[in-house]
Amino acid sequence: MTGDWNLGNDVVDLCHHGASRRSQDLRFLTRVFTEEERSDILSTPDPDRSVWIHWAGKEAIYKSVSKALGSPPVFVHSRFTVRFPPADLERFTAADLRAQEDLLCGTGQYEDLRFQIRVEGSASFLQAVSWSRRPDGMTPGFQWDCHLAQEETRGVPTELRGVFSAEEWACITHRASALTRIRAREALAVSLSVEVTDLQIRCREGLPGRRIPTVWLRNREIPVDLTLSHHGAFLAWAFLSP
Repeated sequence: MTGDWNLGNDVVDLCHHGASRRSQDLRFLTRVFTEEERSDILSTPDPDRSVWIHWAGKEAIYKSVSKALGSPPVFVHSRFTVRFPPADLERFTAADLRAQEDLLCGTGQYEDLRFQIRVEGSASFLQAVSWSRRPDGMTPGFQWDCHLAQEETRGVPTELRGVFSAEEWACITHRASALTRIRAREALAVSLSVEVTDLQIRCREGLPGRRIPTVWLRNREIPVDLTLSHHGAFLAWAFLSP
């Protein structure tokens, strides 16, 4: 069952033009990360990769917090803290491991809310998933995936209008958002053993890009905890079904 896990998810395209040399931008580091996070980042074999590990963790728990509170709070990155065991972080950023998929586990916090974080990575992307931390340490049986889009992810997806309902289309702001929803809908259909045409991914009210996604089956909302993300050429999602 979904419970109150409050899944969050973020993906980073490490080949994107804006992803390089951010560990050398001290102004950026000071604005986004706490002193402890900056120390962890700069002490790893690959500080640039470590920057985006921490960034993805923060973005993921922001989405988890938004679900836990019922609406998104003001996003001040330094208030959303993440921590990974130093030895594990060092291993995960080592050059000889970047060519293969790996997993890194950590924790996150916003005020009195605490979260678990899991990061998957390769040489080309990072995906972080977060969920509400429980005293028993349980991990939800969520499904997650990251897809390298073969289509153009930039621009307005006018030609895709026909594959979405009016309610779904109202949630879509650009092509990457549309493509992510198409892929996530396909994965949900397989998991739920239903026809993809019976599913819709709508969203709650809020600002574009910050609206919490909801899943509808034959025009009825169902209790699926879904989170979506996209960056550069990568589309990512995670969900927990009943």
